[in-house]
Amino acid sequence: MTNLQQTLVQVKHGLISAPELLQSEDTHMANLTYQQGVRAFNAKDYITALDFFTVAVIQLPFNATYSFALAMTYHALNEEQEAISFYIRSWLFDATNPATCFRLGQCYLTLKEYADAVESVETAIKLAELAPEHQEILMLSRQLLVEVKARNT
Repeated sequence: MTNLQQTLVQVKHGLISAPELLQSEDTHMANLTYQQGVRAFNAKDYITALDFFTVAVIQLPFNATYSFALAMTYHALNEEQEAISFYIRSWLFDATNPATCFRLGQCYLTLKEYADAVESVETAIKLAELAPEHQEILMLSRQLLVEVKARNT
C-alpha cells in the first residue's frame, strides 16, 4: 500500500481527463454480466467467473464491487498478486469497505509481506469498528492480525 497515494492521484487524474468514461457506462449490461459471474463463482467455477467478472470490470471500470469480485476470483485461484491489484482497485473506489482491506491482508500474509499485511488488517479493523454491520469482518480481522504478528516474529 506504499504506492497507494500515487495510484489514487493517477485514478483521479484519469477521471478528470476522461469524464466521458463515466457517461458511457452501460450499468444494466455490466450488472447482468456480473450476476453471471456470481453464479459461476458460487458454483466454484472460478475460470468462468473470472471471464464474467473481467468483462464486467471492462464494462463498468469504476465499480468497486466488480473489481472486488474479480479480486476474490483471483484469490480463490491462489493468484495473490493479481488479487492484490484488484483489491486495491476496489479499495480506491470504495475506501469504506473493511472486507477489501481484510482480503488484502490475507493475500499479503500468503506472500509473506508482513508489513503490508499488518497495515491492511489494521485498516480493516479501523473501518469495521466504524460500522456495526461489519462485526464479522472486525472479528476475522482481529484474528488475522494475531496470526500475521505471530508469523512475523
